[in-house]
Amino acid sequence: MTTVASLLTPPPDLQPWQAQLGPLRLGPGTPFDFSVLDGVDELPELRTSDEPRPWAHGTWEGDDWADGRTITWTLEVEAVGEASDAALAALRAVMVPTKTGSPVPLWFNLPPMGGLVRWDVKVRRHRLLKDATWVRREGGTQEAQFFAPDPAGYGPGRSASTGFAELAGGLAFDLFTDGQGSTTGYLEFGEQGSSGRVDLDNPGNAETWPVLEVAGPSPSAGFEIVDVPTGRRLRYVGVVPAGSVLTIDTAAGSVLLDGVADRSGLLTVREWAPVPKQGATSLAFLTLGETTAATLRAVWAPAWW
Repeated sequence: MTTVASLLTPPPDLQPWQAQLGPLRLGPGTPFDFSVLDGVDELPELRTSDEPRPWAHGTWEGDDWADGRTITWTLEVEAVGEASDAALAALRAVMVPTKTGSPVPLWFNLPPMGGLVRWDVKVRRHRLLKDATWVRREGGTQEAQFFAPDPAGYGPGRSASTGFAELAGGLAFDLFTDGQGSTTGYLEFGEQGSSGRVDLDNPGNAETWPVLEVAGPSPSAGFEIVDVPTGRRLRYVGVVPAGSVLTIDTAAGSVLLDGVADRSGLLTVREWAPVPKQGATSLAFLTLGETTAATLRAVWAPAWW
């Protein structure tokens, strides 16, 4: 599943119809050209909970759930001679078995899909066809299969931060300009307040689940994070010390302090809420006691089927 690190890693600068697997770039302008690509712009395999109606036509309707996504490709290695040898060596370097918890980011820039999309994949198959072309060092044909445990494809990550709501209500009044639209003088009346909210948007056609980070010091009684449109709440009744960060992964349901210590028992209300497909939501960061300098950061990415 996605992590803060994977969400906020800058995406590669891919041209249309290019792809990148780890450090290896493929497509136009590279030694590799796509010949066949399956499993990307289509639904993954689905598991259904429909049940046949006894002694009647049809089925009782149930939910459908997506399995992991299988992506396959065929590449033509277009380089020749020493360049072909170097291209094949670079390809073999990334086409290796993947350890659990260490998926490889596979990015595509396919114009019909509207831009950059990423799956975190495991390499499942790699085959280089050793025909006459390969013998003459004129490239060759390579086939590969990847498996993405999370079937959704994600765009570049986004983040938004807030502190607790403050009612300071400071104002700034312009005094004069330079005549060209730029303000050169103003009066300030106190620090401006904070709404205590972050706004999350999702132009994709799949729900996306944010990762929430609370940096201490948090109130002694704890805090709540409320999904404003639905009223769903996450209530944490522990303390996040100054210098520490509590990470709440809403997809996995995990709660970790500083990335290692399990604090899930202190999350006493768990009303998980995604960012809806082709929509938006707002999260309110609420104290259960005194107001502190704690901050909430939401990290997410648009998601597509």
